[in-house]
Amino acid sequence: MQPARLVVLASGMGSRLRSKTSPKPLVELGGISLVERAVVGAAHAGFDEVVVVTGHRADQIDRHVLEVSRRRGIRVTVVHNERYREGNGLSALAARSEVGREPFALVMADHVFSPSLLWRLKQESVEPGEVLVAVDLRLGLATGVDPSDAMKVRLADGYVRAIGKQLSVYDAFDVGAFVCGPALLSAVEKAVAAGASSLAGAIAVLAEAGVARALPLRDEEWWFDV
Repeated sequence: MQPARLVVLASGMGSRLRSKTSPKPLVELGGISLVERAVVGAAHAGFDEVVVVTGHRADQIDRHVLEVSRRRGIRVTVVHNERYREGNGLSALAARSEVGREPFALVMADHVFSPSLLWRLKQESVEPGEVLVAVDLRLGLATGVDPSDAMKVRLADGYVRAIGKQLSVYDAFDVGAFVCGPALLSAVEKAVAAGASSLAGAIAVLAEAGVARALPLRDEEWWFDV
C-alpha cells in the first residue's frame, strides 16, 4: 500500500545549528521556514495529511505550523514527543496515534528534499513488516553533503545491512526519508529497550532482520541536511 500521510520530525534541539533566535524548524531557507517547506512539499506530492511531531520549543513551532495549515489550506496534525531529548526514534513513535497501522512516509524537518523525491515517496508501496530507506549512492555529491556528519549505510542485495555515522565501510548515505508502517514503530520500541533511542537504532534492528529495503535516489533527486 502507498502512504497517505507524511510524518515530519520537528522535535529536536538543533544543537548543531548556531541560531539562538529561532528553533531549527523555523529557520528560513529561501524565505520559508524549514517546517513550512516540508509541509508544502508534502501537499504538492499528494499526501492527504501531514503529521508534525514537535518537542523542543513546541509552543512556538505548533503556532507556526497551525498558521501554515490555515494559510495554505493543508491538513496538518501536530503531536508532541515529551521525551524529545532522548532521540528521534521516540519522535517517530509519538506519531503512532495518528498513523495507526497504515503505511506512512517519514522525513526530518531539517532535511530539504527535491520535489521529485517527495513525490516518489508518495508513490512507493511498502510491504507489511518492511521499511524503505531512501539512500544516496552518490554520497551527497549533488549538494555537497558533509561526509563526516552523514548517516552512512552498507548495502547488500538491495537492502540496508548496517547503518551508523561511524561506519568505516559503506556504500551510501541515509538521506533521512523513509516509507514505513507499524514495523518501524515496533523496531523503535525494540531499539529503545536495548538502549538506542535514535531512528538509526530502529533501522539497525530492521536491517538485522533483513527487512530494511534500500530506495536509491534517481539522478534528478537530491537532498541536504541543514
